[in-house]
Amino acid sequence: MNLEGWTNPSQLSGWTDSDWGGDVDGRKSTSGFVYCLAGAAIAWRSKKQTMVTLSSTEAEYVVVALTTKEGIWIHSILEELNLFKTSKLILHCDNQSCIKLACNPKMSDNIRHVSFKHHFLRDLIEEKKLDLKYASTTLMWVDFLIKLVPQTKHIVCCRKIGLTMPNYSSNDNTFE
Repeated sequence: MNLEGWTNPSQLSGWTDSDWGGDVDGRKSTSGFVYCLAGAAIAWRSKKQTMVTLSSTEAEYVVVALTTKEGIWIHSILEELNLFKTSKLILHCDNQSCIKLACNPKMSDNIRHVSFKHHFLRDLIEEKKLDLKYASTTLMWVDFLIKLVPQTKHIVCCRKIGLTMPNYSSNDNTFE
C-alpha cells in the first residue's frame, strides 16, 4: 500500500468508531481509530475493549476517550518537532449521543454507568482543545478496522485515509 499526501499538511484529524458488543462470546466491543495528517494515515489501531459496555453510547465514549489520549500524544510530538501549529484536535465520531455526553457537563441518570475516567473529554472540549464532530456512519473511514465491510467500502475507506491499493490481477493473482 502507498501513502498519498493531501493538500493541508497542518491538519491532524482523527476518526473513531466501535462495534457495540461485536464479540459474540464476551459481548465486548471492538474499538478502532485512525489519525491522518496531510491526508495520510499516521496512526491507527483496532482492539477489543477491556470491558463490556452497557450501551452503544458508552462503547463510543470509551473509544473517543482512548483516541483522544492518542491524539494528544501525537499532537505533542508534532508540536515538539515544530510540525504542528494548530491548538485544537479534531475527532470525528458517528454517535450523536456520545458527542452530546462529551459536550454536556450535566450528568444524567441514563449515563451514570459510564466511568468517570473518560470524562476528561469534557474538560478538553470546554478548553477548546478538542473539537468532537459528527460524521455520518456512511462517512466513517475507520469502519474497515473494526468490522467486516463490503470490498467497495474497504477500498473507499483506504483511499480516504491516504492508502492506495496496487492494481490486482485476479487472473494470475499478482499485483502490478
